[in-house]
Amino acid sequence: MTVQESIVMRPVSFWPELTWWRCLAPISLLLLLGGCDPGFDYRPVDWPATSERLVWEKVFDGFSIKISHLSGLLGGLSITPEFEVTNLAALPLVLESAELRSGTRTFAGVLPGKGEAQWRTIEPGASRQIIVLWRLEKSVPQVLGKHPSVKLIFQVGDQRVPVEISYELHHVGALVRLRPEAGSLLATIPLASGKVEDGFKCAV
Repeated sequence: MTVQESIVMRPVSFWPELTWWRCLAPISLLLLLGGCDPGFDYRPVDWPATSERLVWEKVFDGFSIKISHLSGLLGGLSITPEFEVTNLAALPLVLESAELRSGTRTFAGVLPGKGEAQWRTIEPGASRQIIVLWRLEKSVPQVLGKHPSVKLIFQVGDQRVPVEISYELHHVGALVRLRPEAGSLLATIPLASGKVEDGFKCAV
């Protein structure tokens, strides 16, 4: 039996007695096999979930927005979330600005195409994926804390429409990936608490 074959990912329900310290040995082996990247995961508050995994959608007056979670590596100094906007109105819809807020701090987002309107305009009946960049001076979770928010300002004709998206910190943990030859497995293992998201714990 190879080292890869000796590592098994089992559903939580099958291993209710498994404690955090018993994951340390397999974590060490997983590090050798594929690497361990500490990551973070923020999810929107009070947004209806769609049938797509980790995608939420909300309908506003004249348009709808699909969003995913805010995620990345703990050491990252930027985030680039994507907003899929569908224009349900008869006039063009333009994203004018995007702000990231944490406590009393506000960060202006960098809009696509160096801010040129053509890259942030959605024509009537069309959908467009708009990526916004935020650069931070420290790692993302350090700056955002537990409850960040995003404010988008859209222009429809002569009307400005604000959209507020509140997020909460869902998980901070180690994203463990096995190499392809060991199988395409991905587990999220917590850094501190025994809480495990996504329904998996590790076992040998």
